[in-house]
Amino acid sequence: MLVETDADAEFDRRGLLAVRAEPPLLEQAAKAPLKGGRVRWRLRPRPEAEVGAQGRAVFTITRPDGTQLTDEIPFAVLEALDEPSKKERGVVPPFDIIPINPYDEAEAWSMVWPELNEDSAQKELESVAYRPLRISGAIKVYYSTIFAPFRAQVEKLKAESGVLSELFRTNYEVWIGYHAILQENGRPNGFGVEGDILERLLELDRMRVAQMQVRQATRTAELMQQAMRAQAASAGE
Repeated sequence: MLVETDADAEFDRRGLLAVRAEPPLLEQAAKAPLKGGRVRWRLRPRPEAEVGAQGRAVFTITRPDGTQLTDEIPFAVLEALDEPSKKERGVVPPFDIIPINPYDEAEAWSMVWPELNEDSAQKELESVAYRPLRISGAIKVYYSTIFAPFRAQVEKLKAESGVLSELFRTNYEVWIGYHAILQENGRPNGFGVEGDILERLLELDRMRVAQMQVRQATRTAELMQQAMRAQAASAGE
């Protein structure tokens, strides 16, 4: 849940921003700190919440004089998605690979990386690579076009050959998409690790894999271009 406000970060540091559920059927799963007038919460149903239960999430900002600003949205508890006890090998779920950046696709970016926004340092924005999300039964693999190693390689290859640049991008999407799906399907159920810590570990793994796949995609694109040239030369003889 995203809240936009003109309150500064001091309100968040002093605990003057809050969210509650009425009736109290939701609990906080995660929270991104207030930055640039935006603060985000992730809420989940409490164990006692029954499917079909409805209520409202109430957001409050407490002013220094003790008065409050409030807003609210309705919620409903839906049935949990069933996770198969044994996943069939070789079955690839429906998926899409979607390029995004924080400037042209701000809404999608804030959904994928809610902790990063327009007030984040450029180095932080350029550090994340990709992230899979399950949406409506499919896996959406969002990847950052400003991920520093990826963007640098795209710009370099564009200067050499437009065809080579497109081959590189296609191969990069294939490799990171494959890894993202494997990671999402093999996501551990915590093993005692807190959700935020687990997500950070998975993020670091994706950043490491993406750096390797920039090199791999470049090499594969070069081999494909060589094969295309050899085939064209053979056809012209």
